[in-house]
Amino acid sequence: QRQPVLHLVRLLLMVAMLLPLLSLTPSALAACPGNLLRNPGFEEGFSERGAGEVTVANGWEPYWASGTLAVGGIECGNKRPEYKGEDGGRFGYRRIHEGNWAQKWFNTYGHHNAGIRQQVNVAAGSKLTLTAWAQAWSSQGDDAAISKDGGYGIKIGLDPTGGTDPNSGNVVWSAESRTLDSWVQLQVQATAKAGTVTVFL
Repeated sequence: QRQPVLHLVRLLLMVAMLLPLLSLTPSALAACPGNLLRNPGFEEGFSERGAGEVTVANGWEPYWASGTLAVGGIECGNKRPEYKGEDGGRFGYRRIHEGNWAQKWFNTYGHHNAGIRQQVNVAAGSKLTLTAWAQAWSSQGDDAAISKDGGYGIKIGLDPTGGTDPNSGNVVWSAESRTLDSWVQLQVQATAKAGTVTVFL
C-alpha cells in the first residue's frame, strides 16, 4: 500500500546535513493531519539555548554526550558541539539540500556524539518511516569542500516509546553512513508504541 510522504525537516550538520521525510500509513495520517514536526524546514527561526554557541531551530532540542569516546582504540573526550543555523543566502547553498536554511553542528579539533531531537504526537500503532538526506564533512585539512583524514558517522533514529535518551535501547536507528562530501539517504522504520514518538537526527 502506498504511503503518503510528509516533508518534515531539513538539517545541516557542518559535519553532516539532513533532509528528513516522514511517512505514515493512511490510518495514522488521519489522526495526524498536515506536517507532524514543528519548524520542519528550519525556515521558522532559531533561538539560543543557554549559550550563543547553542543556537537551535525553534521546535527542536539539542542533545550531546559527555565523557569519553573510543576513536581508533584511543580514548578521546566528547565535546558539546556548536549549533548554528546555516543561511544559504549568506553562505551559499552547498550545505543546504533545499530551501534557505539548515541546522548545522560542529566541533573544531574535537569529537562529538550529538544531534537534535523532537517529540511528535502520533496515534499508537502508527507505522512510521523516517527518511533523511545527509552530507558530512570531516577533515584535518583546510579545504571546506573536501574531507581529508577525517571520519564521521551519521544515523537517524525513532524512539517509538517517546523517550528522549538517545542511548536508550528503545531507539530504532538507521544504518550508519560514513560517506563524506556526498549526499546520502538514510532511512529508519518503527511502529509507535505510545501516543508520542521521538525523532533523533
